[in-house]
Amino acid sequence: YPEIALEIKDAHSDESMDNTYDFYFTLRDMLPENEDIDSIVTHRDSLKLIVPKDYKMNDISFENLQNEKFILLSENISPILYMEIMDIFRTCHLSPTIISYDSVKALMVAVGAGLGITVLPQELLKMQTFKDVKVIDIDALETDITYAMAYKKENSNPASQLFLDIVKNLSDEELDEEYDI
Repeated sequence: YPEIALEIKDAHSDESMDNTYDFYFTLRDMLPENEDIDSIVTHRDSLKLIVPKDYKMNDISFENLQNEKFILLSENISPILYMEIMDIFRTCHLSPTIISYDSVKALMVAVGAGLGITVLPQELLKMQTFKDVKVIDIDALETDITYAMAYKKENSNPASQLFLDIVKNLSDEELDEEYDI
């Protein structure tokens, strides 16, 4: 649909769904409980441990990271992601030193400079190339996070239905069934 223009805005979690946009992509756990809003699960991602490129540790498991500084996206910027990481810490009985940043780019520069390590969704890492870090799978822990697209059930924009149909065709139907959406 080449004649339809899209406006894309990166909104922070403290900005609620208003009437400005037709669709909102977010973590599934961030969806507001509202009878006027529907959603489609779009995909699932997993959290990864990100360390400096020259990081040396024989056994990289969360239980062995108690003395590490963790650089995380601030709770204000991404409260659900922050909560997911805190759950991992609780599961592993960790209470590490935490430094908060308000941008992924600043966070990754800090990790690359050796100021600490972090945990981020794998898909977020694909958006930019960071040469000074390495990505490590988090073994033995459930680190999946689910994303969804939210939209108002009543929408008078005819282009919205076209977009909604495309997203429905591309979404993960198995996840929709799993979450009974």
